[in-house]
Amino acid sequence: MARMNSLRASPALTPVAGAVLALLAACRSDALGVGSGAVPGIDGLFAADPVWHDGRAEKAVYAASDEIYGRERSYEATCYTNLEHVDTRTTVKRESGGLAVLKHHWSERVPTENYDYDYSVSSYLRADGLAPFKLSVGTQEDCGASFKQLWPAPQGGWRWLESVYFPDGGLREGRLPAAPGMALFDALPCLLRAYPFDAPREIALRLLPSQRSPRRCEWDPIEARVVYGGRERVEVGLGELEAHRLDVLDADRATLATYWMDVRAAAPWLHVMLASSGPGARTSALQSLERTKYWERVPR
Repeated sequence: MARMNSLRASPALTPVAGAVLALLAACRSDALGVGSGAVPGIDGLFAADPVWHDGRAEKAVYAASDEIYGRERSYEATCYTNLEHVDTRTTVKRESGGLAVLKHHWSERVPTENYDYDYSVSSYLRADGLAPFKLSVGTQEDCGASFKQLWPAPQGGWRWLESVYFPDGGLREGRLPAAPGMALFDALPCLLRAYPFDAPREIALRLLPSQRSPRRCEWDPIEARVVYGGRERVEVGLGELEAHRLDVLDADRATLATYWMDVRAAAPWLHVMLASSGPGARTSALQSLERTKYWERVPR
């Protein structure tokens, strides 16, 4: 039984104004190059479940840990997943019409001795096949703030932009070509819920490295494979539950991360991630799961 308590080169620099003008020019086109909505090997029916149309968001709270300043830090991580419709020209939310996406947002506050590290990571996956649509990452602590974004380019593929406050950072931007099997590491807890659990097989991905860091991260996708590890029982805050184990391996078959997904396919579970290990020293274990309108203010 696996026990999971608190488990543990780019283009030349361009001015901010140039990056903003380029984005505005893209937004004035008829539509951005959103490409295909399918990730080969992934079951797109997951996003078609009627529960995503109930006007609520799934809120999953995890007991998490990560290493900062050479020490393991325990904290609470909250993940929100809900259906939205976005404007394919501006990439932002629309009240009606537009492209249907699943927004998968991790909100984390990690305490350290002197101040907290805050992470906000939002992955947007197309509801018609869970291909990436957009990624927005913001980090903040008392030494500074960093921001990273990936969005579809007008001619296809993606553009990325980052502002990193560390000495080796600064403002950078670049492009990524369209590629079959493109996936976001930061979206794997959502994407892997659509793994073909009834007919397990290896799935090849072009995996964009996690951007959840105040420092520079690589933007070039890596070759990765998702490998089924069988059924295991994991102990989380909700008790001892049965899970499908999925290992994500790099091109040398080294483990990048492991995810334990609930075996129940029906709502409200929908193969939700019960626990994880990696990337790096990150771990998580599910403590609670609910559907809620978390944006509504309740008078005190």
